[in-house]
Amino acid sequence: EPLGVVHRDVSPDNLMLTFDGSVQVLDFGIALMRGRQAPVTDYGTIKGKPPYLSPEQIKSEALDRRADIFSASAVLWELLTGDTLFKGDSIYSVGLAVLEHEIPPPSSLVPSVPVELDEVVLHGLARNPDERFQTAMALAEALDAVAVRCGAESLSAFATRELTEAKDAHRRWLAEIRGGSETLPAGRPTGMMTAVGHPPKEPEVSEQSTSVELTRAGRGPWLTFAVVFALVGAFVGFVMFSAPS
Repeated sequence: EPLGVVHRDVSPDNLMLTFDGSVQVLDFGIALMRGRQAPVTDYGTIKGKPPYLSPEQIKSEALDRRADIFSASAVLWELLTGDTLFKGDSIYSVGLAVLEHEIPPPSSLVPSVPVELDEVVLHGLARNPDERFQTAMALAEALDAVAVRCGAESLSAFATRELTEAKDAHRRWLAEIRGGSETLPAGRPTGMMTAVGHPPKEPEVSEQSTSVELTRAGRGPWLTFAVVFALVGAFVGFVMFSAPS
């Protein structure tokens, strides 16, 4: 039965690609759910990370699942361009950017991005919720259609090609831990994401968000297609927990 979930914090920190090529949506700590009391939010505060908030969250309006679609589309824009969509030197300036700043098509910054993806991303980033994709499934189907037309590889094939070595190394490390021959390494700061094939960078704390900047991979063709279409799997699963509008 649909649970009427609104995540409220769909952001890079909360999307995880697993070794087998599936995508997990993490951290439902501030999620809303139909029929259950919402987490208490102090007057004048906003839940979520400012660069990924929907306009209705910025304006403290009533929320439904379409807020998450806007946030996911902001993540998608950044995956395609390697840049931050909504920038500012304060929470206020970031919020103003979410509400008013022009959103350029990803292909205007990265010409290798298919124009068809521009259409999907900008549709998801419509500031009026009625003009966006109305369900996560609709967004997923639009992305899937572009993937088919572009001949993109499946996410499982991408994971097998790019992550097998890291997966095997991780399994060997776990075996050593279980055998008592290895000690646990120091953990990374919360929110840090390490790109495949690149060493992690030091996190940069920003006034506009409690999250840290991502360690980004290069803009090779596999990033443009494989990582983008990871969101298809994430939202096909996530939509199962969303209620009809």
